[in-house]
Amino acid sequence: MKQLLAATAKQILKASKVWKGGPIFPIVSGRARIQTQAKGVQRTFKYPTGAKVPIPPPILSPELRKILKQDSRHQVFKTKYGPLSLKMLEQLGDVQYNAAIVSYLIKKQPRLEWAEMMHLRKILPSNAQLDSFAESIGTFNRIRRPGITSNKRPADIQEAEFGAMFLENGGVITARFIEELIEPAIKFHCQKFRGHGKS
Repeated sequence: MKQLLAATAKQILKASKVWKGGPIFPIVSGRARIQTQAKGVQRTFKYPTGAKVPIPPPILSPELRKILKQDSRHQVFKTKYGPLSLKMLEQLGDVQYNAAIVSYLIKKQPRLEWAEMMHLRKILPSNAQLDSFAESIGTFNRIRRPGITSNKRPADIQEAEFGAMFLENGGVITARFIEELIEPAIKFHCQKFRGHGKS
């Protein structure tokens, strides 16, 4: 698992070198830490009522579903993917989510200014935005069952689902879903960022 995380992090760094607009950001503990001077409204995007919400590919593996339902982050289970815990799924999902964001911004938003790019890189992986995504696609109720309380915040469960999604469906399907999920949020945050800059 550590080798898989390290390899994916290297892919993020390799992708970031393609974009020539500014310095390469550091990867620390699987999360990109961005230092940016851009200051704007940090409101999170939320899918409006009635909007078409992306449907995540289902997690069919009983082993992965069992781990996703755990409140303990450190309990390790033997699976066909190797020893796994909820924390390990969160870490893997965090890396996959960041990789998909970087790839999408570089390939589909190449004209973004550096400050705007870094603003998106900072706000999209935030816990607040992930909480909003998880609420929009019903992650907690889909995985944990309606009415079941948990001390886990939705962002953590969402990251763990991304990790399980990657193990079961592969990187291409996972990245495609994440890109579809974040696309309207990118438009929302770009508008907020530009509007703040003009005020």
